[in-house]
Amino acid sequence: MGMVVRTNMAGLNANNALNMASKTQQNAMQKLASGFRINKAGDDASGLAISEKMKNQIKALDTATDNCEDGANMIQTAEGYMAETHDILNRMVELAEKAANGVLADEDRNALQDEMDELCAEIDRMATTANFNGKKLMDGSIGSTKAISLSSTASGNTYSYSAAAASGIRLQIGESSTAADKIQVTINDFHTDKLFSCVSGFINKTNDATNYSGANHTPSGAAIRGNYMYDSNTSNAHGVSSASVYSNAITIDITDQDKASCAADAIRLISSYVSDERGKLGAQQNRLEHTVNNLTTTSENITAANSRIRDTNMAEEMMSYTSKNVIAQAAQAMLAQANSQPQNVLSLLQ
Repeated sequence: MGMVVRTNMAGLNANNALNMASKTQQNAMQKLASGFRINKAGDDASGLAISEKMKNQIKALDTATDNCEDGANMIQTAEGYMAETHDILNRMVELAEKAANGVLADEDRNALQDEMDELCAEIDRMATTANFNGKKLMDGSIGSTKAISLSSTASGNTYSYSAAAASGIRLQIGESSTAADKIQVTINDFHTDKLFSCVSGFINKTNDATNYSGANHTPSGAAIRGNYMYDSNTSNAHGVSSASVYSNAITIDITDQDKASCAADAIRLISSYVSDERGKLGAQQNRLEHTVNNLTTTSENITAANSRIRDTNMAEEMMSYTSKNVIAQAAQAMLAQANSQPQNVLSLLQ
């Protein structure tokens, strides 16, 4: 090409090379500064779509992990209440066994009955008040419809009752909305009228006051009057029902030697039922702990996969930046040389 002054092609070429090198430098600096290989869709359109899908999955898995831990805490709370109910039942067996001893006088059994009434009232109080984040745990509102059967080969008796219908508490333990990513937690009613409904024949019951004429009133059969707990077969009244916070509260009668002996056998069966319920909750808690481990591992693996797509390889990007930086400096030098070439034309005009 001849010597011209109107068009500096060498300068244009050098300037284009400098612009491209500068643009590459800027992209590299953005990636190095942010730590992300993909900062905008133009960096990697398909990679961005895959990465965003993975991010959604990771968030869902992490949230499901929190849900599982909340569920495990709820179960552990309920199991703690059941453990105390277990201790109360053990004491009630002890009281019934003592009352079954023939050497005791009536006033001795009445003293034992007073403690029995208070223990039953405490079972009702716990069943009424036990909650986790406002969700009642032991009042039957999250129970099942399955019939509970208690049996004893020693006595030949079978005791059973059906828990109130309820849907339980559903925990979201996975990333999807399918049934496979949900678990149902049910806890049956632990009030005395449910636990002890199987021990008919030696139960005292309470109801609202109707036609009550005094402490010596004799109920008809199992009819109950006033704020007292009656033996269904005698006229003895135990004025302790006010200790219970539950309107359908009942207590086991151990004022009679024979009934006390039967009561001890029945309470042991009830204690076994509570053991089964605690075992069921323990199994669900263990399951949730395994679920947490699985969710955590899955989230970790998907995070690693997303990092491979989304994150900047700092060493590789630094090499690219250094290379483009050298090219940009060379282009600047060549642009300066190209701009000096038209000056040579002036020597021809002199």
